[in-house]
Amino acid sequence: MRIAPRGAAAIPVAAAIVAEVEGEWAAHLGERRTAQLRQALTRLRDITDPYRDDDAAR
Repeated sequence: MRIAPRGAAAIPVAAAIVAEVEGEWAAHLGERRTAQLRQALTRLRDITDPYRDDDAAR
């Protein structure tokens, strides 16, 4: 997969926002529940991500 320059520039911006949101959730839920949430969401990705087979090829 190739990422256009504009998309590449957006990656660190998006990563910072994700880190901020995850920090807020961890502050509210606590580390253990945040880890459980991440695990549950990762498992749901297995059935909802149409590109999941592409990940296996990487």
